[in-house]
Amino acid sequence: SFGGPTLYENPHYQSPNMHRRVIRSITAAKYRERQQVKDVQKLRKKEPKTILPHDPTADVFVIPAEEKPVEIQWVKPEPKVDLKARKRRIYKRHRKLQQKMSRGSAK
Repeated sequence: SFGGPTLYENPHYQSPNMHRRVIRSITAAKYRERQQVKDVQKLRKKEPKTILPHDPTADVFVIPAEEKPVEIQWVKPEPKVDLKARKRRIYKRHRKLQQKMSRGSAK
């Protein structure tokens, strides 16, 4: 039943084990590449930064500013009124309306 010449041959056939092996190797390659990128980034951080020489034209428009006196605030500032809290406050008419609604749904 299985003897005789081959009827069909697939040149691209890959055994299931080989397929799993390829997938694992791809995953490992991704991991290795990420590690290499991290190593390169660490090396770049450790490299001394190139410092540009001082530009003499940068100080052309610099005007010495007056030193301001340090002010100490002795009185605590008044707290700001929270408008949102006032809006969220339930007024008496709303409480009564809610009580009526809750009694009506309880029946």
